[in-house]
Amino acid sequence: MSKAACNSFVDKAITTGNSSYTASQSSEVVVFPDELARVARSPLIKFSHSERFEFPLRVLISNNKSIDTFKEVFQIILEKDFHQIEGYEEFNYNFKNGIQEFFTKFWKVPQDKTTTYLERLV
Repeated sequence: MSKAACNSFVDKAITTGNSSYTASQSSEVVVFPDELARVARSPLIKFSHSERFEFPLRVLISNNKSIDTFKEVFQIILEKDFHQIEGYEEFNYNFKNGIQEFFTKFWKVPQDKTTTYLERLV
């Protein structure tokens, strides 16, 4: 899915609260049949250190592999307001002192690696 299609999907899902979506791209059809509130709830857990997002991201960065999809997701998190999602406010609080502190405090990224994270994700 292109970045524009992904952003369109996120905007629609935020507006309607439903992530039922079909996108046609060439011969490929992508269907998202879940409700946004169910899929996105508890971001504090899903995005925490050594969990579903951070751990594979850390492995890819450590091995100098592509993190394009992770970057797109991270940008969506930074740019959009998901206040209606259960647990979002608590998760978003971790950004109050900036992205670098998010990396060091929330994701426990060593100080000497924060520059790499900033360059690759932001």
